Amino acid sequence: MAITGALPILEVDGRPLGQSMAIGRFVARELGLTGADSFDAAVCDMITDTTNEIFFGKVVAILYGGLSEEEQAAAIDKYIEEFLPPQMAILQKLADKNSNGYFVGKSLTWADIYFFSVFDQMSLNLPADKYDTIKEKFVLKSESFTKILETVKSNPGIAKYLENRSPPVVNA
Repeated sequence: MAITGALPILEVDGRPLGQSMAIGRFVARELGLTGADSFDAAVCDMITDTTNEIFFGKVVAILYGGLSEEEQAAAIDKYIEEFLPPQMAILQKLADKNSNGYFVGKSLTWADIYFFSVFDQMSLNLPADKYDTIKEKFVLKSESFTKILETVKSNPGIAKYLENRSPPVVNA
């Protein structure tokens, strides 16, 4: 049963849990992916919430909000030029502070994985030229972002998943 009336749902011991971010936080805690202490966990939450807003707060609305192709292209350009710079600057400060291939601490957290997954989703959903612009403007110019994305991608479990995954369902 969809406790929130929508997907996704995670059922644990017969108890449903809804909302993707709540599920992500739960799984991260269960798997030890929230950092060394409660402050690290809060920083992970801050990073994932910021990252979530970057993609789901804006991109999904642009792509699937019923805009014409011209309106969509203009909205994506505005997103890249006006919305992304301050959001990415926040994440850049956090990534640079650690500058070791992780947003938080010295090991993989769900913040790193979520950041990677959002860029993965952008590469799959945005027009290629727009994604390339974002990548060039924000990721490739940042050694810290590049390290984080490479760290996640090279994790053995994640690398195996990426190698074997089916293409995602788009416009389902």
